[in-house]
Amino acid sequence: MAKAVEPPTVLERFQQGQVDEWGVYVAVVAIDIGGARAFNPGDAVPASHVTRGVVSGDQVRERTDEPEEPAVPAGPVVYRRGMGQPAPDPEPETKPDTKPKAAGGDQ
Repeated sequence: MAKAVEPPTVLERFQQGQVDEWGVYVAVVAIDIGGARAFNPGDAVPASHVTRGVVSGDQVRERTDEPEEPAVPAGPVVYRRGMGQPAPDPEPETKPDTKPKAAGGDQ
């Protein structure tokens, strides 16, 4: 006898709704809404923002599984004191070799 298929639970329906809303579009440029930054490049953008015209279609692309190259290449890490980050280790000082050389040449 075939097993009856159970309907999706409330949680499963909620999770699928989240995937449908947030899993379709990704920002390709920085997007400001009302003068404030809403999405950075690479951020997920809700589908309802695109369908309602809150975000222009040329500001997003459809999500794919392939990672996209970042718009700005990653630079060196900059530490600032007082920002909760430890200060970087200082560069070791290089001193000239001050040992006297052995008399009589190479041995």
